[in-house]
Amino acid sequence: MDRCFVRKCEWFAAFLLLVSLGACAFLDPPVFTEKQLSGVVTNLDPSSIVRDYREIAGETVLVGGTIEEIRNTKDRGLMEINLYPLNNDMRPEKSMAPSGLVLLRFDEPINRFALSSGQRVTAIGKVMAMRRPVPDGDHLLRLVVIDAGDFNHLHTWPTREQQTGGMPGLNSNPGLMPAPGLGGH
Repeated sequence: MDRCFVRKCEWFAAFLLLVSLGACAFLDPPVFTEKQLSGVVTNLDPSSIVRDYREIAGETVLVGGTIEEIRNTKDRGLMEINLYPLNNDMRPEKSMAPSGLVLLRFDEPINRFALSSGQRVTAIGKVMAMRRPVPDGDHLLRLVVIDAGDFNHLHTWPTREQQTGGMPGLNSNPGLMPAPGLGGH
């Protein structure tokens, strides 16, 4: 009888382990699927994107950083991000120094009210070219354009305020809605 009881306990413990692993996957889903990452260069040093953009033009890359500024045109969303190295979870590592600015370009306007300056993002996009220099104080700002296309290629990391107001680790991607009054769904 003791052996039977022990076996039932082992099965129950295994069942609880599987349920808890499933719950972790639900509450902290992967940033991007294997299909989305297929063919994507994921191991680039962020500074090489800015420095070597001509050599990697046309490559689809994985980048991450913090939002500097969001601008919208009638048809597109533009997001300047400070590049940071990514950790194993593809999260921008803010403990390191930023490696420059890039301009993420989306096929539709971005809901600027759902995102905040300094918020971490990770994106997949194609390296396009260097945008013509833009005056920025005493110097000219040159931005490499990375075409992310649609919002399925953007992962927003919850801010501390979002985490304390909800469930930690739950990624709701608040910036993926079209901008109010600018079309969309």
